[in-house]
Amino acid sequence: MADTYESLKIPPHSVDAEQSVLGGLMLDNLAWVKIADKVQEEDFYRQDHRLIFRTLKELSNKGEPLDVITLSEHMKTAETLDDAGGLAYLATLAKDTPSAANIEAYAAIVREKSVLRQLIAVGTAIADMGFRTEGRDAKECVESAAQLVYELESTGGVADQEWKLLKKLMAARLEYIQEQSKNVDADGNPLLLGYATGFEELDKRWGGLEGGKVYIIAGRPKMGKTTLAQNVIEHIG
Repeated sequence: MADTYESLKIPPHSVDAEQSVLGGLMLDNLAWVKIADKVQEEDFYRQDHRLIFRTLKELSNKGEPLDVITLSEHMKTAETLDDAGGLAYLATLAKDTPSAANIEAYAAIVREKSVLRQLIAVGTAIADMGFRTEGRDAKECVESAAQLVYELESTGGVADQEWKLLKKLMAARLEYIQEQSKNVDADGNPLLLGYATGFEELDKRWGGLEGGKVYIIAGRPKMGKTTLAQNVIEHIG
């Protein structure tokens, strides 16, 4: 029974939220700017909803109305109307959505469910790595797994406030790096505030590695992160 239950599990999604986003866009064309950067076509679970969203986006990019008639005519020309449920379904989406006032909240739900589905996919891929290593050792498998999780985290699931803070910190750090790159002696050598890495260009931009700070070397697997760190440690040591 347990195996049967597992096989019947349905991926996280909210049909109501997806319908409310699509219906809201048809009711208020200006609502598009509220959700354009919050949800994408692939975030929708149902294929017909993806198709409708894609077409609404095409109409918006052309500056055309997003009402039921314009949408259905566009889809009819593209021969995709039947795949989207027909005119009756498009009309139902608009009719059953009371307003576009809460469209941002609905879009957030759609995105949240999408991230959860991606998490399941990543988890499945990681589990598969353990069973089928394809010649990789355990360390390499762990690095590949970490990269999958990093990619998921970098593309979704991060709150708006966290992104704003991250952008602020990155902007401040970039400004510091730009200023630090100007600090050189008469011969053009960087004036270091910390430990030299052994890599002149890095030292010039960073001013050396400062004590008490944590530095993260990011990159895809097999790109030389470990070797770079070892070289820096040997140079400092």
